[in-house]
Amino acid sequence: MLPSLIHLADKQTGSILSFITERNYWRDNRRIDLNTNSDTFEFTTFSNKDFSKHIQDQNRIVIPDKKVGYAEFIIDEHIERLNQNGSHDIHVWSSASYLRLKKAKLSILKKQRLKQLPFMLLKH
Repeated sequence: MLPSLIHLADKQTGSILSFITERNYWRDNRRIDLNTNSDTFEFTTFSNKDFSKHIQDQNRIVIPDKKVGYAEFIIDEHIERLNQNGSHDIHVWSSASYLRLKKAKLSILKKQRLKQLPFMLLKH
């Protein structure tokens, strides 16, 4: 099995900025909850590596996915922590980008319906 890479991509261009190898991250956890319609991914990594500067809110994370090949997440929050041994790490929380697209589509549809409402009322 190939090692799992976390790719870091630019929030505006989508260009790959860097990647994190499997040995450079830990406590990685993906949670998919169908009841709350959420898909999140969190992990911890080093704060002093070349890739660390690309861990910024709204940047993209791309990880392998068994069903669709790859899954894209948006960094919602990250925090740098000082450990008891004096080292620093970064903990990252992210949510699936497809859920935001789904919410945006619903929002656009609702706005279109609201704009059409006065015309619908006039017809009746």
